[in-house]
Amino acid sequence: MISRNRSFARILRRAAVPLLVLGLLVASVMPATAAVAAAVARPDEVIVLPGATSAEGIAAGAGSTFYAGDLYKGTIYRGDIRRGTATRFIDAPERRAAWGMKADLRHGLLLVAGGPTGQAYVYSTRTGATVATYQLGAAGRSAPPASASSTT
Repeated sequence: MISRNRSFARILRRAAVPLLVLGLLVASVMPATAAVAAAVARPDEVIVLPGATSAEGIAAGAGSTFYAGDLYKGTIYRGDIRRGTATRFIDAPERRAAWGMKADLRHGLLLVAGGPTGQAYVYSTRTGATVATYQLGAAGRSAPPASASSTT
């Protein structure tokens, strides 16, 4: 009877570690699974950019702040992803566009590509003021002319 108990104890020890690992794995996966299930169960949320006609470009700001642009008007919106809200932040001057953007959080700047305007704009993320405007290429062109890259 003693040898039988020792055999059972040995089997139990061998099985204990894998069972413990399995238990910890299941315990750690369950909260993630619940979070995914909760996200799938609720409908997609839409954040409206009031007055935007064609949204383009999005940049992450500090915390839950984001920036998004109106493609052809150049208007920039600032929103809060957690609250699901957005408001007009920068009323861009006429003939500006917002085809893409990047927030420079370290310097408090928002860099915006002007697409066919050939320009890039730099705005303050604190005030929305224009910090700089750069002419990067000819208006109406999205690439440098072919002759600029060829050698003769």
